[in-house]
Amino acid sequence: MTDDNYKNIETLLKIFTFDKKKDLKKYCRKIVIHNRAFADIIVASKLGKLPFLHESYFGDFMPEELILTDADHKAISSNGVGKLKPNAKKAVNKISQSFEKRKHSCGHLFLAYDLREWHFFLF
Repeated sequence: MTDDNYKNIETLLKIFTFDKKKDLKKYCRKIVIHNRAFADIIVASKLGKLPFLHESYFGDFMPEELILTDADHKAISSNGVGKLKPNAKKAVNKISQSFEKRKHSCGHLFLAYDLREWHFFLF
């Protein structure tokens, strides 16, 4: 690991030391968290090298109105080759919009072994 990697890890680990939210926010405005440092902390936690357990969460959100119904599936499958019929076109538009409107989230929980302290990162 290079000196820069160690500095990035130390910068990230300092986040875990703040007791007051305003101090944490002030610190976070001045730093950049590098993905490598974040990954290294996850691995170190998994290997027991840090006093934290690590759990992750991955989720997707799709607006209800963009979820394809059985009628949408049927409209697409029965359309055949060629110009889209109105119901099939509506279903295809839903699919297109879903790529723009869906949201992905990823959360990382670092939990002290005694369960008295935790830190959660949400992306």
